[in-house]
Amino acid sequence: MSPAGFRIQLSDRAHAQRAAMKPGSRDALDAGMRRLAASPYGLGSEQAPGRPQTKDRRVVSFPDAIVLHRVHADVLVITAVDIIH
Repeated sequence: MSPAGFRIQLSDRAHAQRAAMKPGSRDALDAGMRRLAASPYGLGSEQAPGRPQTKDRRVVSFPDAIVLHRVHADVLVITAVDIIH
């Protein structure tokens, strides 16, 4: 678990997308995800559009990326599903 509370994990797809980012953008993404771990429903994150509609399927924007993620509050995990950069 991260010191902030929630643990961050990446799907295989998000991991590959993160690896394809420029180093500075990747560092900014990592910093944003650490902040998100402290407040998974905060930082301007919103319920993601589409189906299924659930408060735990979220999207958040960082300076160089948009991250679709799921919050698993019962196990204190945030899974990044897709990273658009």
